[in-house]
Amino acid sequence: MRGNPDHGRYSEGSLEPHTILPGQFFRGDRPRVERELALMLAVLEEAVDVYQKQAHVVRGRGRRLFTEAEEWLWTDDTTWLFSSRNICDNLGIDIEYLRRGLRQWHKRRLEIPSRSPTLQLREIGNEGK
Repeated sequence: MRGNPDHGRYSEGSLEPHTILPGQFFRGDRPRVERELALMLAVLEEAVDVYQKQAHVVRGRGRRLFTEAEEWLWTDDTTWLFSSRNICDNLGIDIEYLRRGLRQWHKRRLEIPSRSPTLQLREIGNEGK
């Protein structure tokens, strides 16, 4: 395609990460790229959501999910297209800033004593008395 310097630059099956400029991200003529970025954002949001929701769990499936999310968020491996670093780079998110924020959130979360579900059930049962 004449006049389009990006034509042929990326093949449909290419899994190589590429840099997206803000102007390219918001242009309407790159729907495939927009879909890829939307997927990347969804993956990152899910990891942060799991990290926060499972942070208090000490064993079982919840702890495994927390550990997997934590490991993924803190890895600097760029060989995998959907690594946290590649996703943040493609979305223009400072991964170190995100990690600092999550560490601070987690530290504060650990400082707050959690209430056991049993205690909450007893309180609910005693409300009518």
